Amino acid sequence: MTKVIKVKKRSGNIEPFDPEKVKISIQKATIDAGYNLNGMSDYNLIDDVNKGIVEEAGEKNIIESSNIRKIVLNELETAESSIAGTWKRFEKRYKISR
Repeated sequence: MTKVIKVKKRSGNIEPFDPEKVKISIQKATIDAGYNLNGMSDYNLIDDVNKGIVEEAGEKNIIESSNIRKIVLNELETAESSIAGTWKRFEKRYKISR
């Protein structure tokens, strides 16, 4: 049976985890940093992020959105710090402050 993970948003709302959102944000940051997506596949970056999210959600199957952010940034820093920097700049420019 597949675990259904829920995300607790900053607003307090809870919604199903959508791995596609994480994938798209990582892909955009990778491209904006000047990297080819195919070149980044060696890191299994998206899989590593999703595994980290599942682990963090634990048996309760819930994770706070701020913890997803930390996991993404940690994996991006491990793979390529310039991509993490691009992700942070995008977030700063387009998102409400954390």
